[in-house]
Amino acid sequence: MSDGTAVAVGGWRRLEILAIAALLFVAGQVGSIVRADEAAPIPPDAAVSRDDVHGLKMKYYNFGRIRPPGVAGIDSRDIAADFVAGRAPDATWVLGGKSLDFPPGPQYTIPAGGKTVGEFLLGASDNTNAPLATVMSTRNIYVFTGFIEVPAAGTFTFRIPADDGAELTIGGVTVHSHMHGGFYAPTMDGYAAKAEFSAPGIYPVKVLFWDRDRDAGIEVYSDVNPAGEAREVGGARELTLLPFLQK
Repeated sequence: MSDGTAVAVGGWRRLEILAIAALLFVAGQVGSIVRADEAAPIPPDAAVSRDDVHGLKMKYYNFGRIRPPGVAGIDSRDIAADFVAGRAPDATWVLGGKSLDFPPGPQYTIPAGGKTVGEFLLGASDNTNAPLATVMSTRNIYVFTGFIEVPAAGTFTFRIPADDGAELTIGGVTVHSHMHGGFYAPTMDGYAAKAEFSAPGIYPVKVLFWDRDRDAGIEVYSDVNPAGEAREVGGARELTLLPFLQK
């Protein structure tokens, strides 16, 4: 065999190895997608006592004040999470209701405790928190924290329609994270995820929600607790808003 032939054969073998590696990589990616569709296991030791419960809270971060339009926006979950990590919120308050039920709408229209966010940040006379003396930007990040009661062991579905993105964490486990850039039907598959509880109890919940631009909205539905408010979401189908415990 000539040196030229040996080089050619060697080249083909390298291509074969690369092709096999590529197939293995794709298979691994497909496997990851399949595993992502499975229920997220929530450890029973993540449950807390009723004494630890507080009402549904919301922290607000004005992303646009630090990074105004014209520079990189909130284009991923990681950007939103990194921004709030170790940073003091621009405002914090306890929500008046027990559900995350903020229908989509133009900026300033997500209600907080009966007031729009814009009204809150500009400072209402009956506001006991320290608001900002400025209108919020269209680039905003919110972190909701609260507690839910799981009445029985089992696997339950959670749905988070949101504009633009949201991440649901229960007991420290990420159940779902998505960014669709718009508010679509709550029944859309991309909004759904499952969590598996091996024991009933009270579990802490965190929802990271980010508004990349203009309109914003978020709602959280689940079949984990039938005490939530049922809502018709199209045709004869109903979903139940996820009820959070109050103090």
